[in-house]
Amino acid sequence: MAKAYTIIADKNSLIALFVVQWILNVGWNPLFFLYHLVALSLFTIIALTSVVGFMLFYYRSQMHLASLLLLPYFLWLIAASLNGYALKN
Repeated sequence: MAKAYTIIADKNSLIALFVVQWILNVGWNPLFFLYHLVALSLFTIIALTSVVGFMLFYYRSQMHLASLLLLPYFLWLIAASLNGYALKN
């Protein structure tokens, strides 16, 4: 985020996207582990993956190689699709 903040011209949309992904990220843990709301947590992780994927590809033209800093996070979220497996079983 610090690197993106120095590069991206539209800081308001960057901050809004960061806040949305932060809320989804923090919200997923209690939904899944504490409340065992597997379907809602699956929706949350899909929304989070979508927001991070959007940030990864949307800001790629402005950040160039620095946008790849989001790639490990994006890949980790795809791996978190095990939430879907928990819903299936």
